[in-house]
Amino acid sequence: MGRIADRLIHPEIQRANVMGVKGISTKKWIIIFTMIVLFPSCTIATPQIRNILNSNTTHNHHELCDIRFSVFIKSNSRTNTYGMHEDKQERVQQLRDKYIKSTINIFKQEGCAAAYVENDKDANFKVRVERLQDLSALPQEYLTGLSFGFIPSWGTRPSQFVYSFEDARSARKHKYVIDVRSYNHLVLFPFFWVNFITATELGVYEKCITNFIE
Repeated sequence: MGRIADRLIHPEIQRANVMGVKGISTKKWIIIFTMIVLFPSCTIATPQIRNILNSNTTHNHHELCDIRFSVFIKSNSRTNTYGMHEDKQERVQQLRDKYIKSTINIFKQEGCAAAYVENDKDANFKVRVERLQDLSALPQEYLTGLSFGFIPSWGTRPSQFVYSFEDARSARKHKYVIDVRSYNHLVLFPFFWVNFITATELGVYEKCITNFIE
């Protein structure tokens, strides 16, 4: 009897409880739907290399193929809110190790023996890597984000990477500047993983150093 009386006396409370449960369920569905919509709204970023050398301007390095190279890395990131931020030494060292390994592999493919040296004075081939990662969205990219990817946008972040090479054996030096062109839209989702796997930082570096030494 007590339970029946409670139901008769407090019908509005029960209705509020039911509506509360439905409200929570609706919120969850909204969150899930938003995640589904936002996830495929992705970006394809393509590097654009400036200052590529023509084949008739390059120098044949095979005459002297005992390479002792040094690698200098300057790595920064930048946001509109916090400005410039220099990467920690641990991160820079990790990057240097990857560039050293990549450089040795490239020279090995060219039939050269290559060894890394700490001191620039002992190097006959110098590599300088400058990284500037613009992490903030471009103005036009905010519109893509607000529309959940339905409104496309594109833009270029200039000078994200700069690779400088100096070959003391032939007194040659050259600088490559890499801009990053980005395309943002919902329909780019099928191409995202292909781009993510293939368009790597070291891949661009290897193209540049190969162009310089061949």
